Amino acid sequence: MRVSSCSCEVYMATRGYIKKGVGKGAYYVSREPYKSLFATLLECSPYPGTLNVELADTRHSVFLEKLLETRGPCFIYAPREPSLGRVCILEALVYGIIPSLVVIPERGVHNYPQVLEIVSCTRLQDYATSVGGNVYLVIGCGLIRCLNSWRTSILRFTSSIL
Repeated sequence: MRVSSCSCEVYMATRGYIKKGVGKGAYYVSREPYKSLFATLLECSPYPGTLNVELADTRHSVFLEKLLETRGPCFIYAPREPSLGRVCILEALVYGIIPSLVVIPERGVHNYPQVLEIVSCTRLQDYATSVGGNVYLVIGCGLIRCLNSWRTSILRFTSSIL
């Protein structure tokens, strides 16, 4: 059985640690128009908060910054409301399986690119805490669409043989 093809680009696989936030992520993730944007990109309702991840290797943050300068993010969103800032977005798979977004806010309070803000449909802190605060990320573009396509193909295949 042929699995449907999709196009995705993996920029990097990296590891980091939970970094305590200041509580602003929950406010912005829950606020329109960001909430609708994240829901559309993730294909689910986003958890009202972010997981802040400090990259373990500073070379990865330098690489990510240079990559964004040359290639750009997957998406750039500039809301019409002047009080809200522009965000750049990369796709990510946390632990290789949880669809997520790396959100780089124009008016962020964290030390980007060393600290990344992650939005997902699940409370990622629960997973990260269970593995000692380590967070593993695959970062790129098109990852969520491909993951969903692969899941659908696998479900079709397994239901056809059962």
